[in-house]
Amino acid sequence: MEKFLLENGKFDTILGADVIYTIDSIEPLFDTVACLLKEPHGQFILSRYSKWHNVDDAVIIEVAKERGLDCTRPSEGIFIFHRKNTEED
Repeated sequence: MEKFLLENGKFDTILGADVIYTIDSIEPLFDTVACLLKEPHGQFILSRYSKWHNVDDAVIIEVAKERGLDCTRPSEGIFIFHRKNTEED
């Protein structure tokens, strides 16, 4: 990961679609997202319509929260994760 960060830096926006297939894939996904998002305004947009292996949305949101990411859901199947506001902008 360090080599990737040195070569590419962090990102304002990361997009993911249909990337969660098992419960075991959630933590590594959000570890990576949290590491690669620019602070303080980076965002991860996740499109998730299929519920592979009955992975519940609440589990995904909880894992994100554990990594300092809040979630908004502007429409069905769309999640926008962003850093928790710790101070006024």
